[in-house]
Amino acid sequence: MRSPLVRLLPLLIIVVVFAVSSVVSLQRNSEASQLIAISMKNGAWSATELESEMQHFLYSLELLPAGLRNWMDVKLRYDLFWSRVRVLSKGEENQEFRTRAHVQSVLDVLEALFEKYDTYFKQAVAPKPEILEATYDDFSELLPVIREINVQSFNGESTFLRLERIQSLHQEISVFLLGLLSSGTALILFIARQSARNRRLALHDSLTGLPNRSYFNEQLTSAEARAFRSSTRMAIHVVDVNDFKLVNDQYGHATGDQLLIEVANRLSHCVRRSDTVARIGGDEFAIIQEDLEGAEAVAQLGERICSEMQAPITIGHESLHIAVSVGASIYPDDAANAAQVIVNADQAMYQAKLRKTLRFQFFDRSINDRLVRKQMLVADFSSALENGELTLLYQPIVALSTQQVKGVDGQVYWYHPVFGRLEAEEVSQIAEYAGLAHAYIEWLMSTACEACASWYCSGLALAPIYIDVTPLCYIDSHLAQTVEHALRSSQLPSEGLVIKVSEAVVVKHLNAARTASASLDRLGVGIALDKFGSGFASIKHLHELPIQLLKVDRSLTHAIQRDTRLLYVIAQLLAGLNLKGVVEGVEAESECAALVGLGFAWGQGSLFCKPVELSALIYFLGGSLPQSR
Repeated sequence: MRSPLVRLLPLLIIVVVFAVSSVVSLQRNSEASQLIAISMKNGAWSATELESEMQHFLYSLELLPAGLRNWMDVKLRYDLFWSRVRVLSKGEENQEFRTRAHVQSVLDVLEALFEKYDTYFKQAVAPKPEILEATYDDFSELLPVIREINVQSFNGESTFLRLERIQSLHQEISVFLLGLLSSGTALILFIARQSARNRRLALHDSLTGLPNRSYFNEQLTSAEARAFRSSTRMAIHVVDVNDFKLVNDQYGHATGDQLLIEVANRLSHCVRRSDTVARIGGDEFAIIQEDLEGAEAVAQLGERICSEMQAPITIGHESLHIAVSVGASIYPDDAANAAQVIVNADQAMYQAKLRKTLRFQFFDRSINDRLVRKQMLVADFSSALENGELTLLYQPIVALSTQQVKGVDGQVYWYHPVFGRLEAEEVSQIAEYAGLAHAYIEWLMSTACEACASWYCSGLALAPIYIDVTPLCYIDSHLAQTVEHALRSSQLPSEGLVIKVSEAVVVKHLNAARTASASLDRLGVGIALDKFGSGFASIKHLHELPIQLLKVDRSLTHAIQRDTRLLYVIAQLLAGLNLKGVVEGVEAESECAALVGLGFAWGQGSLFCKPVELSALIYFLGGSLPQSR
């Protein structure tokens, strides 16, 4: 890459040539102007004026005796003639004129004559005729000499020398004007080129050379206008490189940059010349596909991109295998404006990321509806906490054989004015999306502990309450502090509370889960592994965490009539590890009997009691079973 000084060198040369040409042209033009002024004004003009004033004065003297001029006219011509001689005799402006041959001597004679006759021409009346004749004769003798001086002012040697110099200066000026014009033109071209280069840099990605987001938005606006005028379709593809961060972390940013360049090249080869490929983010690209008749061409391009990216990319000694996720949306089928189309394509791309097989995804309006729903719920969650729209219901955990209450499972519901009842898992997700997970857990812990304390303090047996916390809150270092505060405020013994943690949290955040579980264990709070058997199970985690109980996922209960092998293995595992187990979702007598036969002791479900409010739960804890069977 050339250094900035080398790139600026042509500009410096052009500017120097332009400046020198301008200065020298100005100097030469000024000199020529001065010579012209000397030739035309100071020389010829001075001599001509001198001769003219003398002729006017002599002519007035000739006409005076005949009465064709009066004495005042003659005096006026005398004064003007005398003033002209005085001007020419003095001053820097006429210095060059006085240096010419015979000029100074003529001026001296004229001054002597004016001094000689000055007294007569100051009188109010005309002097005698003899005086006037003598005046005429003396001055007229000088007229031929003055006329010769006037002629020489135009034809003299010095005049010709000045004219030659003027002509030479004009030639020099022409040369420098040519340099001025050439350098000025070069300067304009250079500025235009730099302006074009700067515009390209402003509108293109410096790494890949593709249009950047700003230029993409310009092209998108133009493409939308063309599609509207021609009543055709256009599509937006959003392309994301999967796991690009892993490439940067493992091979370094230089390799990552080369990978992006190759991805950009492959994308450019996949599209038509009329399509636009842009890099709109770190590892995110976008394509504008115009003049479409239907969705088939959109799907073909999306599949072609995914296929093209499957070939390994060789960078240095490394051969990298990557995949991309592509989302596409069509204008005007999916939205009334291009801005919404690109939002739709982005949503489709994220849906494609969630799929394990096909990495191309069309925009699905149901996806958008779910997103709108999620956004509304996130916006409303804060007021839901404040206005008491969240409700904690309670479902007993019972001994399967005796139906004796062994605990209570607290389940949160949100009664939304638009979307109706939302269950606990979605409420927890919305709390995290809204950034209010900590406030939500504070409310949940406080409500649960006060409820449990209320039936414990009323003389009923202590049935611990099981509470599910959000994944982010479980691995938060403040969870133990929140739990301790809720226990102290409600005066609930620590054995009255069991915190449920899902398998997914343990698997994804094992170290943080260890720390959180240890803090809760020190408080004396129980820990239950929730949704066991839902697909994330890792037996070794049962040894690494202070877990006292497993909650078997309801999906296994529902499959008990078809296959009991997995439940049998879990029952044996619980016995071998000396852990308690609660089977969720028990809804039929046959399921209860099968579970007892497999060795499970505890369960919960609508067979025993649906989730109920606190008053109904206390009634149940008092020994009477609500009519839910």
